[in-house]
Amino acid sequence: MLKPHVALMIPRLSAIILALAIVSPLFSAKWEEIDPAEFSVTESSIDPEANVEYIFQNIGIVQYYIDWSMHTRYEFHFQLKVFDEVGVDEMTQYEIPLYDGMWVSELDARTVKPDGSFVEIDKDSIFDTEIERSSEGKVKAKGFAVPSLEPGDIVEVKVEVKSRSWQWYFPVSFNNEYPSRRTTLRLKPAEAEGGARFAHKIVWMNFPEATGKGRGGFFEFTRENEPAYADEPYRIPDFHTRPTVVMYYIFEDPPRAKDYWKEMGRREFVESRPAIKASKKVSDKAKELVAGSSSSEEKLRKLYDFCITEIRNRTYDFGDITNSERDEMKDNDNAGQTFDRGYGKPEEINALFAAMANAAGFEARIANVANDSSIIFSENLQFPFSLLDDIVAVKLGKEWKFYNPANPLLPFGYVNWWNSGSKALVSDLKRENFQMIPEVPASESVIKRTGDLTIDEQGALTGRVTQAYLGFEAVNLRLDLEEQNSEDSEKMIRDRVTAVLPRAKVSDIVFENARDPYKPMIVSYDLSVPEYAEVVGDRIFVQPAIFNHGKSALFQEESERVADVQFDYPWSELDELEITLPDGYVVESGKAVEPFAIDQVLSYDAKVKLNKSRPVMQFERSFSMERTMFPAKAADLFKKVFANVQVQDGYAVTFKKSDT
Repeated sequence: MLKPHVALMIPRLSAIILALAIVSPLFSAKWEEIDPAEFSVTESSIDPEANVEYIFQNIGIVQYYIDWSMHTRYEFHFQLKVFDEVGVDEMTQYEIPLYDGMWVSELDARTVKPDGSFVEIDKDSIFDTEIERSSEGKVKAKGFAVPSLEPGDIVEVKVEVKSRSWQWYFPVSFNNEYPSRRTTLRLKPAEAEGGARFAHKIVWMNFPEATGKGRGGFFEFTRENEPAYADEPYRIPDFHTRPTVVMYYIFEDPPRAKDYWKEMGRREFVESRPAIKASKKVSDKAKELVAGSSSSEEKLRKLYDFCITEIRNRTYDFGDITNSERDEMKDNDNAGQTFDRGYGKPEEINALFAAMANAAGFEARIANVANDSSIIFSENLQFPFSLLDDIVAVKLGKEWKFYNPANPLLPFGYVNWWNSGSKALVSDLKRENFQMIPEVPASESVIKRTGDLTIDEQGALTGRVTQAYLGFEAVNLRLDLEEQNSEDSEKMIRDRVTAVLPRAKVSDIVFENARDPYKPMIVSYDLSVPEYAEVVGDRIFVQPAIFNHGKSALFQEESERVADVQFDYPWSELDELEITLPDGYVVESGKAVEPFAIDQVLSYDAKVKLNKSRPVMQFERSFSMERTMFPAKAADLFKKVFANVQVQDGYAVTFKKSDT
């Protein structure tokens, strides 16, 4: 979806006055006295099992202009009561997640004792870190050590976070990692000035009693006695499960409800038409590229490959664009400019592909699709942020096919996994045109691990391992590597191996095909694990499912599942290993693995083949998850399924030293 460009015409003097006016009052006052009655509270009134509870949370978000750019200021002020030693352990350090473009501008915190005395944080104890959130992956954070904390204390924190990133919409969820007696959110949208034309809108989800009261330009929302947020693995987006307020901006009047998506598709058609119009140079190049092609698919692939290889992508640049080059780069208004300049933003490269396809005789349009890691689309979600991502739709016969050269790590015919399996709104001048994007099957997104390994008489495992990544598994790994230098890339592989095999040593790591979307992404390395196999007397016990040796079973949480289950995409795992034991050992016993399957959901199988003449074992294992969306109650089934997988993977083969 084309995002509006707002012309900011604020005079510099008014920007200076505004900057003086928006200084945060949060840090202007000293600490206020805490009600002594709070120290007599011995357990949470919301959840008696909780180790920590928010006494209050005050969240303020203000957007404003300075020097012709949009800024956002986030203010957080909260008090936490720590009930027991477990809470003390949890609060030993506190971390503030920071998303793209955010930084901490002010931070104060203290530990308050029951007698009213307090200890403030040492500014030198503030550090940069990363935190792992199961629903979001790794997130950068600012952390600090909480001083002199004991059960019964209260921790009070004031934080100001700023951002220069332009956000035309953002959601705020109310519940947090601990229960909260009172949470107050105050939002102040930016106002259009100096020729800018837009208005703000505020909506809320999973929050039926909400009322946004305006006061001093702020909208205020409050929730009381809010349970803790369940940070469950593989959960659907927060938008659908947590009490959430969304502030966003609109740049033209919203369509009527009955014609909403028809009108949104018409607007996209009109807005994108100039961008995807082919100039003479674009048209000539497109015809040159497709000349001699025998099929429509071959023609489109040649156009696609040109866009991902010959046009420099300003987002996915693999470090090939220098800072000075980036500073010189300009935004492109149409496909002709992208072609002439040889670079573009992802959406500009999509527009070039659409223009070339049109010039080559196809019918190509921009289509809008949801990012289902943020929102699961349904047509009743009539908001402009419901369909945030742009892809290209091309009509082949009676069907629409979808492409995304905006991401050069995607092979031809793929869109990003967070768009796959979703409805796309194909821009259309006259009608509502929703089309389903097919989901990529599990058989295409594969991690295949092969290895030629040996085990010695002390149980040490050594050998060379090769891991091949295909489909979305390859895309994800390539995205991870694209953001890191070689040292960090190697550390990432070591960390992944040692997460399963803690004593493993990983060396001589080699990456292949890191930038070629048409070849498997290959990672190979030497593996050494001391005492991997258990040695008892003249017997060696070998668990052949090496890459699941120390893996925890999924969905083993004891609490009742709250959110529906959502996997990123269907995927498969394949292991093909050959394990050689010392000469003189023969197989004594081994239990056959029991394969199982749930039709159109998942399957598991494993086989061990033994060599009668040599102490060699061949192991083959396969696992496949074929669907992505399940109701919350399916977690009970998955708990049993993955516990069974863990049991099957734990089976060992016994070898005994032969008397002869």
